Amino acid sequence: MCALSVSSKPPGIWYKRLHAYVVYDIFYMVVAGVIALWNEFTVRPPILQVEQIAKRTGHVAVLTGGPRGLALGLIKTLVQLDYNVVMGVRDVDDSQRRLDEFSKSNPDLSLKKITFLEMDLKSLQSVRKFADGLLNKVSRIDLLLCNAAVMKSPYELTKDGFESQFQVNYLSHFLLTHLLLGKIKATAAMKSSPCQIIFTSSMMYAFGRVDFNELEKSAVYTSTKAYLPTKLCQVMGMLTFQKQLLEDDAQVYCYAVHPGLIPTDLWLEAGGPFIARVAQLINGIFRTVKNGADTILWPAFGAEYQNQGGLYLESGKSVNIASKALDKEVQAKLNSKSKELAGIL
Repeated sequence: MCALSVSSKPPGIWYKRLHAYVVYDIFYMVVAGVIALWNEFTVRPPILQVEQIAKRTGHVAVLTGGPRGLALGLIKTLVQLDYNVVMGVRDVDDSQRRLDEFSKSNPDLSLKKITFLEMDLKSLQSVRKFADGLLNKVSRIDLLLCNAAVMKSPYELTKDGFESQFQVNYLSHFLLTHLLLGKIKATAAMKSSPCQIIFTSSMMYAFGRVDFNELEKSAVYTSTKAYLPTKLCQVMGMLTFQKQLLEDDAQVYCYAVHPGLIPTDLWLEAGGPFIARVAQLINGIFRTVKNGADTILWPAFGAEYQNQGGLYLESGKSVNIASKALDKEVQAKLNSKSKELAGIL
């Protein structure tokens, strides 16, 4: 069963929320939008030549989120490379329906190696159940793609008591990665070649701030104010996992990847009807779902980064990580707090 969530009035006095809305939902979004549009025009996304990549027959890729948006591009490439794909989805029946529709428009694509397992990222118990079921089902995990996300959501507390964007975007993926890490490390050791963990991130992480007094729920809520630190936490968590893996001498490499400005359901729903209409009018300037999927998968298949991790990538290139994400003291505190919140002993 999927965990129910509790919606309530957003916290914060109205004028403080108004101020936060102007700063985060208007100013930061405009600045980020300008930067993103500039990148669309000036930086070319990478292109994976699937036919030139060796088949991964027998390999297992784990993907969070249902078959929609960027996930469809990821599925297509993974299936073409002959991966067994396990997807953690909130609604198995709906996901199967979407996959069937996708199959009709891609008749030459065999989707028999895709398996759905139920996982509600708004429930830590559901994440643990998914991980247990997955570990009993597969003998290896070669690639973990933490792709699912929510953005600019109405205020909502999960049954676990966390703001929904914090739990879905960061905490549940932190827990999932922790639970699967042993199997991923064992897979890398068994095949004597690298495994990868890739977090679908956002360039907007650099606008976030980790406030441990408001980490799991905001005192003053706006959707963007809550979203930004989840992506910063994600990048910092990626760096912490990579540090741990290096200490363990494991051939597992972690990455955070900004896929680019792509008019997926997530982005259009977050932007509302106005953004959806604008996207229709200027659709030609956006990157495609394939562009986004190629960008996400680039560190796993592009030779340049296969043997180095702890990187944040945009358009297939490693870029400098914002200094706030490199703070070792904050990284350690975030790791400790995240384990506490996720119930990791």
